[in-house]
Amino acid sequence: MFKKFDDVTSALHMMQRMTKLQSQHNQLRTDLEELIAVTEVRMETHVKNDAFIRSCISELFTLIESDVLYINLIDPAENYDDWNVFIDRFKDVFKAHCINHKYENIYNNFASKNLSDFKHLRAKRNKITHPKEKTDTEVNKQLFQKMKKVFTAYSRFVVDIMTGTGVEFSIASMSEFTNAIQNR
Repeated sequence: MFKKFDDVTSALHMMQRMTKLQSQHNQLRTDLEELIAVTEVRMETHVKNDAFIRSCISELFTLIESDVLYINLIDPAENYDDWNVFIDRFKDVFKAHCINHKYENIYNNFASKNLSDFKHLRAKRNKITHPKEKTDTEVNKQLFQKMKKVFTAYSRFVVDIMTGTGVEFSIASMSEFTNAIQNR
């Protein structure tokens, strides 16, 4: 579904936001894919891989937090507040986007299958980032597998809800378009 704009300047601003989202998402996704691949190779040859597993979990939420920020700039969630608990921000932003683009079924499917693991990993990420006890930083292969499952599902989810998302506008003349670009 395309967002319609009456003026070229607003459309160009939205295209910039969408481009930033795509660029940032792709960079962070690729980084995490590479980190997962390195971790898997290490797991075959090394006994201690905790630092790599912790890094994968942290990077997963770096990706998701970035997406939440940029998707909220594209489709602002009505009750969004940076001070809200992360899971609430995630739900608010993705629900708003999915409602605006008629992808509620995709969101509901993702949430019903993955939200429990998602919350568990987020809690673990918080403990890893802010450890209060030695056990807070302990990880294992099962947690790594869960992270991979959530990452795969999340990646598919983002592709599904962003496919067909775009900007639509009309211009009265080429000079209107040229002026809008020059005045950005």
